Amino acid sequence: MQISFRRPLLFKVMAIFLAFFLCLFLIEIGFRTYFQWQSSCSWLKVGYCVAPQARNEFTFGEGNCPFEEEITLDPDFAYVWNKSSTCLSQRRINRLGLEGDEFPDLKKEDEINVLLLGGSVAHQLGGYPFLKNEIQKKYPNKKVKLLVGAHGSWRLHQNVTLLSRYIRQVDIIIMLNGFNEMVKLMNPDYRFELPTIEYSTVLNKKSSLSLYLTAMLYKGLDGVERNHFMHFWSSGAFLIKRIRLKLIDKLQNTDGKTQLEARYLLDEKLERSQKFNLNLEQMKHYYRLSHLIAKNFKVPLYIFIQPVPALDKELDPVEKSIVNAVKYLSVDEYKTIYHGLNQTLLDMRKEHLPIYSLVNLFSKVKGQRYADHVHLNEKGYEEMSLAITSQIQKTK
Repeated sequence: MQISFRRPLLFKVMAIFLAFFLCLFLIEIGFRTYFQWQSSCSWLKVGYCVAPQARNEFTFGEGNCPFEEEITLDPDFAYVWNKSSTCLSQRRINRLGLEGDEFPDLKKEDEINVLLLGGSVAHQLGGYPFLKNEIQKKYPNKKVKLLVGAHGSWRLHQNVTLLSRYIRQVDIIIMLNGFNEMVKLMNPDYRFELPTIEYSTVLNKKSSLSLYLTAMLYKGLDGVERNHFMHFWSSGAFLIKRIRLKLIDKLQNTDGKTQLEARYLLDEKLERSQKFNLNLEQMKHYYRLSHLIAKNFKVPLYIFIQPVPALDKELDPVEKSIVNAVKYLSVDEYKTIYHGLNQTLLDMRKEHLPIYSLVNLFSKVKGQRYADHVHLNEKGYEEMSLAITSQIQKTK
């Protein structure tokens, strides 16, 4: 009589897998209940107020590549795209490290060079043909080149640096800002120009085993979070996001980060309101600089305040699940602060700055226009392009 040990072993393996998935299911139910209970974010005073389905704010590239692996340090702009990165092999990266056409050294008579400045929203807008095509209609006898001077997480000071370098080669300047500036203003302990988290992560890359293992775990969790099912349904994926934020802190916990931040640290004796006002004035300073540079070279400048999903739109179900995804802020704070920022910038028109607001661009639109907490979908960018070119035509 032969005794088989295969069947009991198979049952044990099946029982272990069943118990494992049952535990995962119970954990998911627990976290989902907890996050739904806390969905108002009113319990948060300082920290992250994000919906369980929030998108990853630290990656903007292809595949599972963390954002900081797609960029390289730059002495003028803090960071640009890393042209040699395998993550960007399908992208058209120019010699500046920006995506799109090469920036010209000399201006040609038969071309209209349009410089688009901003952060990731401007970068994505420039990736679609809508804006370029609409401007081309205004200049049928010349070739329009759209120079995309924008990058994820860039703010005004990087835009002004690029504008200063290429002002003699451009015919029209379009600035599209607002969201990145708001996020920075909400962390006023450092000067407005403090490079974002990606810069210091690249700056502090080391070969130590602990950092290497931390980075590998970070990338593994990033892959899980980017899974479509986990990304949009799982509250457990939101927990993974929180773990990843802690790992980012670990990756940056070096002397280099401390020294970098120390260079931008504001006087600790200043009150929080004083720090906020100082950075607010610094932001306005860069708008004024842009205006002075453009005016001096007689190049038309158009400054646009970008729309955000928390303001002036009837959100569809998908948009409602992502509107909370803003660092440091609850939804009510987000609305109040961005509304105030919008009004502050519009008040600068008294100084003859050409500032126009797109905040109410989708106020009468139904259906999804936002792809995540701030970026638009294709239809949204098409309508934004029409609004921008319409304003340019009105003010000619």
